[in-house]
Amino acid sequence: MTISGAIQILRARWFTTIAGLMFSLAIAGVAFSLVPPVYMSSGAALLVQSRQPGLNPTNESTNPLLNFDSSLNTTSSMLIKTMSTADVLAQVEASGEGSFTVKNVDVTATSPNEQPFIYVTSRSPTPELSVVMVNRVLDMARQELVDQQRDLRVLPTRFIKLQPVVYPTKPKLVLGPPALVGGAALILGIVITISVVLLRERSEVRRRTLAVSTTENLPEQIVPPVSATPTEKMRQPSPASTAFAGNGAVSPP
Repeated sequence: MTISGAIQILRARWFTTIAGLMFSLAIAGVAFSLVPPVYMSSGAALLVQSRQPGLNPTNESTNPLLNFDSSLNTTSSMLIKTMSTADVLAQVEASGEGSFTVKNVDVTATSPNEQPFIYVTSRSPTPELSVVMVNRVLDMARQELVDQQRDLRVLPTRFIKLQPVVYPTKPKLVLGPPALVGGAALILGIVITISVVLLRERSEVRRRTLAVSTTENLPEQIVPPVSATPTEKMRQPSPASTAFAGNGAVSPP
């Protein structure tokens, strides 16, 4: 069966096709509404090193975290690994359903590379919770950085600080999961509709073909002679009846 033939069949059985499409749209709408909404918010913070008057800015040995990389990229990577542990995930997500990611690479940049930034992105079923999660992650990252430097006995004047750059953005509704489920339901409904229409057409064609074949193979029936009714028998002349001549004389049988 070709595509054009299938289209002709769908057009011929337009009632079934339209009913199936409407049913598919209804199922897709129900599936779309059953999937919980997802709201996304994001924020960013920058690692900075405080500069105090009278201190030698090149003396990086006073802060061990600067011995790895003076550009603070290594420090941001270490902080992100700490914030990505299971304990931190449990603490942040304890208030409700949701998830978050912490990176030091701006995925929206043309050429993403490691930077001394902390990018936090949250996903939650409510817009308020998504903003709360971003703030909580940034606060925990800031406190974690302070605790690490205190454990290393770094002078407060040499502390690396986490400075907010982008505060939590306005939550946006992510249509990915609901649209994916609704689209899958719609496609499945369309496929089922087309299959039902084609199967019905095939069954109808097979039934008509079988009926024609059965009619052609039937043997010819011999019609039995119909006996005359009593009235017709009375009207029929008897062989022994009198025959009349042409001159009106009666001739013997």
